[in-house]
Amino acid sequence: METKKTVILAPYTNTVPELDKKFWMKLSEDLISAGFHVLTNVVGAENPVPGTKPITFSLEYAEAVMDKAYGFIGLRNGLCDIICNADCKKVILYPEMKCEFLSVYEYYSFERMGIGKNLYEFCFSYDEIGEKLIHQVMDCLRGR
Repeated sequence: METKKTVILAPYTNTVPELDKKFWMKLSEDLISAGFHVLTNVVGAENPVPGTKPITFSLEYAEAVMDKAYGFIGLRNGLCDIICNADCKKVILYPEMKCEFLSVYEYYSFERMGIGKNLYEFCFSYDEIGEKLIHQVMDCLRGR
């Protein structure tokens, strides 16, 4: 992995419904066009996003792996908890849905818990996934 030019995608989760593969494919294309090396975190039978390479690591090494990467983009899942203090930029995506009586963001947000660093958190509607969300993610990685 070429350090500080690598972005790791985490499209899989057991916590919330997954995003359409078209979103991840377009995002990876934009990242590659911007000069990033793009990897997909996969476990077991999961497949990497087309155009990306797979990466698998033990959770005990997750923060060290992320410290070598430039960025991480993922749906809110348990891996996000493990890497919330890693040095890379982290973009965490939260679907607009309820978890008990709170939204997923209200329930799981690192900002609301006051932990983590280099975090950008976005709520999205499954009905409105597209260019706007991709631009927001790309702007975070570019430091805008």
